[in-house]
Amino acid sequence: MRFLLTCFLCQALLAGAIAAEDVGSLLKLAESAFRERRLGEAARVYERVLITAPKNLHALSNLAVVRLHQKRYKDAKTEANRGLSFHPEDPFLLMVLGCSHYRMNEFDQAEVALNRALELDPRNTEALNYLGWTYWALGEHKKSWEIYFRLQAIDPSFRPPADQKPRGPQFTPRIREG
Repeated sequence: MRFLLTCFLCQALLAGAIAAEDVGSLLKLAESAFRERRLGEAARVYERVLITAPKNLHALSNLAVVRLHQKRYKDAKTEANRGLSFHPEDPFLLMVLGCSHYRMNEFDQAEVALNRALELDPRNTEALNYLGWTYWALGEHKKSWEIYFRLQAIDPSFRPPADQKPRGPQFTPRIREG
C-alpha cells in the first residue's frame, strides 16, 4: 500500500499537481525513495524541487549523491558544481565533488576538492576516507596512511586495510539529512 501511495505521489508530482511551496514534503518523499534504493524516483523528485527552488541546498546536494549511487559520475560532478555555484563554502558539496572526481580517476582534482571540504569541516569522515584513497591512487602512500590514522582518531571503529592491497572506498556518500 505504501508503495502505491508513493507511486501516486510521484505521478502527481510529475504532473505538476503538488504545490511549489510544499518543498519540505517533496524532500521527505525523495529521501524515502533514496533509502528504499528507488534512485530514479528520488532523482526525479529532487529535480522537481529544483524547478521550484533552484538554490535548495538539500536538493542540490542529494541529487549529486543520487547520481553517484547511479554511477553517473559526470552528472554527479555537474550537480555538485551547480550546487557550489550557489553555496561555494558547503563542505558536503565539496566532498561530493571530490568523490565524483575520484570515481572518474581525476585524482588531482579530487585532492583539491576534498582538502577544501576538510578545511571547512575537519571531522568529515567521508571526505577523509576518500582523501586517503586519493593519496593512495596518487602513489602518496605515506600521506594516505596519515589520513587513515587521522580518520581513526575521529572514528575509533574505522579500520584501514592492513595487509591487503587497497581496493578504494567501498561506499558512496550518504544523502544530506534534513
